[in-house]
Parts: sequence; C-alpha cells; structure tokens
Amino acid sequence: MCDQTVDLISFRILETAPDLTDELVTLQISEQETTCAVNPVNTSLLTCTLPSTVTFPARVVASLDGSVVHEFQYDGIGCILVDTPIPSP
Repeated sequence: MCDQTVDLISFRILETAPDLTDELVTLQISEQETTCAVNPVNTSLLTCTLPSTVTFPARVVASLDGSVVHEFQYDGIGCILVDTPIPSP
C-alpha cells in the first residue's frame, strides 16, 4: 500500500511481525530516513511515513541495528496520488 495523499507507505514484512523490542530499525526511501512502525491493525505490515519529496523509482534500504537487512528498488506502481484540480472562477 502506498498513498502519497496521506504520505504513508506499507511494506509486507512477515506473516507475523518479529519482536523488535530493543532493536533499532531504520528505513530510508531515496536516501531519506523515514519513521516506521509495525501496523497495529495488520501486523504483517511495516507502515512508514513517505517523504513528501520522494520520486519514483526510489531505492529502499532497511537496516536493523545498523546493518542493512534488505534493499530494493520500488517503482511506485500502486502508489496513489489524488491530485484534484481546483476549478477557476
């Protein structure tokens, strides 16, 4: 799930979220660090704020305690942006 209208993006992590207590998890999107948390409604998702200046394709790097654990290119497919034009008078 990716919604640029509310600046949120979710990544599937596992069927059941791992216990990340006392772990330092960081995620960068296009070299911009973002804030993430296990989604409280669907714990198989890691939901993050989407930097407002991000453009696609974007490189995503996930780190755990300073070590890269996953890195991939996200092409933005499925990321919605509602851009409603304002009518002129």
